[in-house]
Amino acid sequence: MRGLSAWNLTEQLGLPQKPLIAVDRSNADRFSALMGLDADEYSELLSWTPRPLGDVRMELRGEAVVSRAVVNPIVRGCPRCLREDTQLSQFEPTDGMIVRGDWQFRHVKMCIRHASPLVPLWTAKRLAERYDYATQLKGIEDDLILEKFDGPGCAVTNFDRWIDRRLETGCDNTWLSDHAIDVAAQ
Repeated sequence: MRGLSAWNLTEQLGLPQKPLIAVDRSNADRFSALMGLDADEYSELLSWTPRPLGDVRMELRGEAVVSRAVVNPIVRGCPRCLREDTQLSQFEPTDGMIVRGDWQFRHVKMCIRHASPLVPLWTAKRLAERYDYATQLKGIEDDLILEKFDGPGCAVTNFDRWIDRRLETGCDNTWLSDHAIDVAAQ
């Protein structure tokens, strides 16, 4: 809406970028206050944001996972979801687009809602470029709207439903519930 990349916005707000990416609590709290997030919105945002745990592990949705399970230079997503999101926008089509947290988990291969495989949207080795969703989505906006990312639909499997449910709710009624989600998904 303001025509700024995520990094220009954080600069104007006086928020350092690297601590935000690392989910430094004091900077995340400041960001939340500046954006007017209520406690539930803030908690939900943090739960879907991979947070370093100090070694090669990260926390996602309350579970410790290996970092490579959630940090990848290839950002994937469901083009059908993103296209539907454009209906939420008051200004530019990309303003309504939402990159879902489950798309970053390497074991999630498809969008349950659309029975559609996740596709690579962009590749960026630098974190500042990878996580600048506004700029990246603007760069692929026409191709998304023209359905150039869309592939054929496919059947949703029991595995797809299991991993979706576990990420969304934390519930797992299988013998895999005692294992971290990335280990269980392997």
